[in-house]
Amino acid sequence: MSFSVSGPIIQDQSYAMFGGINEDQIVGGVGGLKKMQTLAYRPEWTESVKQWTLEGQSLMYGEEPFDKIEDQKKFAAIIDTGTSNIGVPSKMFEFLKDRWYKSIDDLDCMADDNFCQTKKSCDEAAKKLKPISVQMSGQVFEMPPNLYLHQTDGRCQLAIHNNEMRGSSSNLMVVGDLLLRHLYQVYDFDNETISLGVNKHSEN
Repeated sequence: MSFSVSGPIIQDQSYAMFGGINEDQIVGGVGGLKKMQTLAYRPEWTESVKQWTLEGQSLMYGEEPFDKIEDQKKFAAIIDTGTSNIGVPSKMFEFLKDRWYKSIDDLDCMADDNFCQTKKSCDEAAKKLKPISVQMSGQVFEMPPNLYLHQTDGRCQLAIHNNEMRGSSSNLMVVGDLLLRHLYQVYDFDNETISLGVNKHSEN
């Protein structure tokens, strides 16, 4: 099964294909897809037969790397097409929040239960923030600030939030529409792989 997902500022229609790939929708065609093996990860809160989980290997804010989660360098990164944003483990979120506070003088991470925000416009905030890069299964996905900022009435929200799940799920990264709407996604059930490539509507 393959997906092309559109966001609120993308005019293309979202769609799914069963048993096929639309290579015209992928930058570089089929050759632009990066195939990655999934992990045999089953969180305690799900009853699904298979989880579409990749191996999270690192995160960087600009050129500065996040070291590790507790004593582990790697983490499970669940690809979740039903989630709008990106949830990260609490120590990773504290790392990002500390850097955001240094960049945005009126950053508020208390008023909203989920997101840090500023009264600056997202265009203004984007000039002060740095890209966030996530490495999953050997591939690096870079998100410039305008990708993880969301403009609402009178404020700009940073749409990467703390994963507040507990137990074995507390160290997960949950990758949602914030990144997925820019990627053409191919899910191979039999071979347990995910292939991701830049979607044509996000070529720039």
